[in-house]
Amino acid sequence: MPKDAARLLELPGVGRKTASCVMVYSFGIPDIPVDVHVAVVSRRIGLTRETAPDRIRTDLMKKIPKKYWLIVNRLFVRYGKTICRTRKPSCGACCVKDYCDYFRKGCHQRKPTDI
Repeated sequence: MPKDAARLLELPGVGRKTASCVMVYSFGIPDIPVDVHVAVVSRRIGLTRETAPDRIRTDLMKKIPKKYWLIVNRLFVRYGKTICRTRKPSCGACCVKDYCDYFRKGCHQRKPTDI
């Protein structure tokens, strides 16, 4: 298996997220895989306004120091499954709510269908 993201992307069925996951989880090479949890959490807290995974990844890479790239996916996925859930975030239990765009805008008080 290639240790290079560009070569991984040439393989059939391998997209950016898969290539990034292989880089991080198989080889320990810094990258930021973007899945739904990473996208939702990063948009809510204000790290990006983008909706396309590649653009979200680019924004995160600009804002998060490279030494943390290996843990961003795991951290955001876990946080997105437990606290900042896609349908109903637990803003009251969130340790970053004071810095969160979603919380500051009062979105946590609206019904999910209103957002």
